[in-house]
Amino acid sequence: MAEPALARAETAGRILIAFEYRAPTACMDEEQAFSLLHRRSRRVARTSPVLAQQHLRMSVVPDASGYRGVLTVTRAGQRPERRRMTGGSCDEVVEALALTAALSIDPDATVTLGPVEPSGARGDDADGSGEPGGLGEPARTTSDDEDDERRREDAEDDDASSTDDDSSTRAHLQLSVGPVLALARLMDHTMHLGGGILFAVSGPERSTGLPLEARVSVYGLTETASVREPTLRTTFYGARLAYCPLRWGGDHFLLLCPVSQLGLLSAESRGFAEGTSTTRFFATLGLEAWSRARISRHLDLWLSPSLEVPLTRRRFGVAPGPEVLASTSAVAWGIAAGAGWNF
Repeated sequence: MAEPALARAETAGRILIAFEYRAPTACMDEEQAFSLLHRRSRRVARTSPVLAQQHLRMSVVPDASGYRGVLTVTRAGQRPERRRMTGGSCDEVVEALALTAALSIDPDATVTLGPVEPSGARGDDADGSGEPGGLGEPARTTSDDEDDERRREDAEDDDASSTDDDSSTRAHLQLSVGPVLALARLMDHTMHLGGGILFAVSGPERSTGLPLEARVSVYGLTETASVREPTLRTTFYGARLAYCPLRWGGDHFLLLCPVSQLGLLSAESRGFAEGTSTTRFFATLGLEAWSRARISRHLDLWLSPSLEVPLTRRRFGVAPGPEVLASTSAVAWGIAAGAGWNF
């Protein structure tokens, strides 16, 4: 009578996981894949997704180099963690993913494989009762029943996979916010220096073509110190909108982005008998390169040179004289740098 009580005590220290496994038929089956995980951590026990503390999804597909595997670990209230492995054989990739999974969910997991336990002795908790498997004799089903049950499970897995993919994509849309420091050549006679704030949205995939990568920055620029007077001093307040359809690299990557700049260009007279000021709309269109380095999970540093053509040509002078004291450049250029905090 002491054995059930002992089993319940052991179950209390377990790590309950929902385990999903997808691989070609040439690979080991789901039971063997879970065994590789369980033999490194006896605390791991399978349960339903509702009762699971952690969700593990292991997917293996063939590619040009052999096989590529992805492990996704999801914990309540946290962003999913992904690990990728490649190898010449499917079993090699599955073993690497199982080791990574064991070390991720259990700090006490062993690198080496433990002995194989008899079927049912691992304590799979699929019914969520908390009782270890193997204490009671499982009911056997007929061959037809097994086929029906397998078809139902496959349909449920397909639905769950579709739902997980959608929620994973939503969860991996990343918002970044941070300061901007910019130096620009907008006018023929001087440089402009200033700063602002940048908002960026990045997609989950590291694809080269057409990734989701969009940015909006709001900032102000003013002329660097001018020693000549009388003169006009110009200031620009505006926003930059960029979408980057080309991206190369992973944590350190380069983007090529069409960019548009919209805002108000203000000119104020300095050193004249009467002070005057005027404000005009100003817009540019061009390209910028964006180089970003991921310093940590939440912090990025970036640098972005740009080359733009003004869509509006502006000239400023002081009445009544016809002399043009300041005019926008035929080609505008600039360089910006900043940091982004990822949410």
